[in-house]
Amino acid sequence: MTAARKAAIAAALLVAVGLAAGCSSTDTAAPSPTTTAGAPARQWTPGAAPSATQNRPPATTPAQVPDTLAGVDDSDPVAVADAVVTTWFTWNTAVDDGPNDAAARTGAALTDRFREQILATTPTGSPGGQWLEWAAVDAQVWPTVSNVPNQGAVDTASAVHRMYQVEQTAIAADGSVAGVDTVQVAVLVVGDDGRWKVDAMQQL
Repeated sequence: MTAARKAAIAAALLVAVGLAAGCSSTDTAAPSPTTTAGAPARQWTPGAAPSATQNRPPATTPAQVPDTLAGVDDSDPVAVADAVVTTWFTWNTAVDDGPNDAAARTGAALTDRFREQILATTPTGSPGGQWLEWAAVDAQVWPTVSNVPNQGAVDTASAVHRMYQVEQTAIAADGSVAGVDTVQVAVLVVGDDGRWKVDAMQQL
């Protein structure tokens, strides 16, 4: 190979290397796709909790027995169940903090176990949308209590099962009907030292 030929090849190689270097420099300068960590999940950092979600003190049994329970024959399990259900669903939204206050008013007609369970429950948050709707108009709520079949629950000498349909009618402070709601409840009444008392109530 002649010296001229070698010089030409060397020059060509230098150009090729220069071009390669230039291409490499361009590739590294160009932005390459990168994997970006996802944005952190949104976290709710509340300030003061809304009053509707704060705890309220548990209800207490009033010293005075409500009219719906006064004079009830506690030797009659049906009379006791009727009176407890009527009192339980009689609400005064202008005075009470929630339905638990009405339940507490039945304390004298409940077994110790059930009364302690009711009074130990600290209501948390809103007492419910229905209550809040009626409380907005300072409604008093009156129940119409009807017996319904107890679906085969067997009564014994010491335990009586009752079922009721309760229609609550809310009367606003201006005398208008604020709404009507209907629920069914099951009640267990048990003998307690010669007297009958409610030992359980469940809304169905």
